[in-house]
Amino acid sequence: VSFIGPRFGAEYWHSLSPKIGFQLNTHIYYSLMKVQTPNGQNIRPSTSTQVGLMGSYRFSNKFTGLVGYTNRTDKVIYEIGPNPLATVQDGDVNSATITGHYLNFLAEYNF
Repeated sequence: VSFIGPRFGAEYWHSLSPKIGFQLNTHIYYSLMKVQTPNGQNIRPSTSTQVGLMGSYRFSNKFTGLVGYTNRTDKVIYEIGPNPLATVQDGDVNSATITGHYLNFLAEYNF
């Protein structure tokens, strides 16, 4: 299932010392239009979420490295559509939910 839609997010970074800090981040993804569904039917708007916590280390004034954990849940609701071999009605829906746990490594460089 592939979809297109806006992404909203917020990040909060807090310095514990001149070199060490942590970052909390959250993102919301909203599905508005389909790219592809398993049966070619339309999607219904749904919301996916992402929440993360990262630690940061400032190597220099221009370079910071971050490492942390992210939990992301993607949810898509799509119409099943008519099927002559099944008892589903046109307009019935199916949903797909995928939850992932990720270890992230990021590098930030300031010019």
